[in-house]
Amino acid sequence: MHTVQHEAAPTETLSAPADRLISVREVEVIVGLRRSAIHNRVRDGRFPAPVKLSQRCSRWHMSAVHAWVAQQQPAVL
Repeated sequence: MHTVQHEAAPTETLSAPADRLISVREVEVIVGLRRSAIHNRVRDGRFPAPVKLSQRCSRWHMSAVHAWVAQQQPAVL
């Protein structure tokens, strides 16, 4: 019986760009709010607006979401 040895694939670093576009599901996880609360805050100007990619597809800049989270935390004394 003949066995075939495969060469190991090179290890690639799968790091996300610092300012990638993220879905509302990812935003929910990061900020701890539900979709409706996020959209209400966007409408009221209290949360970063998403980028409209199409009529039914919106994404947020990860950096804007993280900046919003940082602004919500009280200053450490």
